[in-house]
Amino acid sequence: THGDALVDVCELEHLTSLPMADILWVIDEGLSAHRRDQLAKGAHGLLAEALASGLDFRLGVTAMCRPGAASCTSGKLCSKVSTDPAHDGGPDRFLLPSEALTFQACVRNPPGLEVAEPHGLHGAKEALAQHQPRQSNDVTKLRPGAALAVVIVSERPDHGIASVLPASERSCSLTTSESRVLDLAIAPYLGMGAPVHHIGGICSDSCKGVMSHGYQALVAATGGVLTSSCQASLDGALAGIVDRTVGLASPMVLTSRPVAASLAMALDGVQVRRHARTGFRYDARSNGLVFINVKFAKGSEVVVAYKRWLSGGTP
Repeated sequence: THGDALVDVCELEHLTSLPMADILWVIDEGLSAHRRDQLAKGAHGLLAEALASGLDFRLGVTAMCRPGAASCTSGKLCSKVSTDPAHDGGPDRFLLPSEALTFQACVRNPPGLEVAEPHGLHGAKEALAQHQPRQSNDVTKLRPGAALAVVIVSERPDHGIASVLPASERSCSLTTSESRVLDLAIAPYLGMGAPVHHIGGICSDSCKGVMSHGYQALVAATGGVLTSSCQASLDGALAGIVDRTVGLASPMVLTSRPVAASLAMALDGVQVRRHARTGFRYDARSNGLVFINVKFAKGSEVVVAYKRWLSGGTP
């Protein structure tokens, strides 16, 4: 616009923290064994992507238990390898990156026995509430300073939302009155403090399955990733979720919005190129920089140069 100009910006910062995240997976036991197997197989790529980004992460897996169900405890995390569909999940704790096989087993067989309708949002909210207050060095609690992410995997609508939106879950659009009802129904879950990601039925997929307006509304409201479960591989979806999480956890957040193509960086006096596999990338949502397969530590010096737009002479 008239009066706008490009100006040079240089930022210097010493990293005081490393990227850290606790990621909660809420798995629908009604999901087909094939879909859960797809997700479990994609875990290797997910963990490799997170590790390459230098992310200090933990994983929690919970089910979509009906509130008050005797066979399933809402919000309990899984740490047990079992093929028993009614297993209790073992000790209620987060999994470490070294426990990939346990994560895969928990995805294939979440804790407890979900006997009826899925309550994914209730499960997510309960899991986050039950694993607080945040504490360091405690696998049963969320960690201080950790970014949060919630990943809901289901091809059925959340029962609590569907119960107030009868017959709407097979429609791609809602009426004005239904949208108002939906806004009220998801309001209690907007304060979870985490982006909500959803893998499941969406309007544009080829499965023609039941979609969940509740999950999708939360994805839109929290800046999450929405993807169809109706695809041969979930690797792309999982990579997108990791990218979003790493961006939120980035220890280097810029003070101004850059012209992305102009970004240049040096880490401890060595230039780092912008690259998807070895270097750095820019996360527009968090306005942060993410390192990929580049080693860094607390105290590392980062210098970033870029151009930004100066609007109408405003500094």
